[in-house]
Amino acid sequence: MKSRVTLQHIADHCGFSKSMVAQVIRNPEGCLAKAQTKSIILDTAKKFNYRSNMIAKGLSLQKSYTIGVLLPALSNDFYSDMIAEIQHLLSTTDYSPVFSFWETEEGIQKAVDNILSRQVDAIITCEPSYIPDNLDIPVVSYYNQDDRFDFVGYNASNAIKDCLTYLIKLGHKKIGYIGIPTDQRFKAFQMHMKDMELEYCSEWVVCNRNLGTFLAGTQAFTQIWQNKTQPTAILTINDAVAIGAIRKAWEIGIKIPEKLSIIGFDDTPQANFCIPSLTSVNISSKKSVASTLLQMVFSQLKDIHANRKVTILEHQLIIRESCIKPKK
Repeated sequence: MKSRVTLQHIADHCGFSKSMVAQVIRNPEGCLAKAQTKSIILDTAKKFNYRSNMIAKGLSLQKSYTIGVLLPALSNDFYSDMIAEIQHLLSTTDYSPVFSFWETEEGIQKAVDNILSRQVDAIITCEPSYIPDNLDIPVVSYYNQDDRFDFVGYNASNAIKDCLTYLIKLGHKKIGYIGIPTDQRFKAFQMHMKDMELEYCSEWVVCNRNLGTFLAGTQAFTQIWQNKTQPTAILTINDAVAIGAIRKAWEIGIKIPEKLSIIGFDDTPQANFCIPSLTSVNISSKKSVASTLLQMVFSQLKDIHANRKVTILEHQLIIRESCIKPKK
């Protein structure tokens, strides 16, 4: 049986230090080594079929070299893109992601238990309240704040206020909402509708815990449109729901935006390509959400006792074709 090829084998063969070989193999693009040095080391590693032995390294340091990522089931394209980027960014490090998803509220705790059973070194989650108090590993939360953990998010109240302000300027007064009852955006919608002295009609609001997919959007739109009166505009929890509503409207002959204006959330690529193109809230920063989350994770891995950090990302309402002035 052949012995496993190690970094030292590669170093001895190439004539470089083990440290230099490790830097090149771990992150060839970010390493400061000369191009010729990189080429020699990478070609040698390929020739000998070198594979990092993270299990052995982890055992010696009592680490798993894994990051647990807890998110809703991938019906939301925003989270799908985030997961893809987390995977990509971690591929340049010694760490690997361990993903656990849920489809229902009841499934969240099972997803958390699954991640914890893997002995991960850190956790990224959007449901921090399900994380136990006695963890001694870094936890970073996205969107939902928890005073125990580092946080990356945006001001949902201001984002909803911007949407309503835009619709009011267009002339809309009858505005509905499709989302999740416990979500901070829905709470902001209720608050700002009252503050702006707009009519809040419960028949124009559809909220349930599992609402976030294209299909859910079609069903929610059907529920709203079967009432005796209808809104002239609807805010939705994400782009998938908005696009689902647009699809159902088209099926029953309701013209968007002539008959109804719709605003999505997250500004996914689909928003720019559906018909009509979707006005949506973009969450942006100098770095991506995934990059910001991982930056916080690695900062905590270096010093878990560092002060709690909070990063508030900017948001912007991207105006497209799905909103116009309501017809009288």
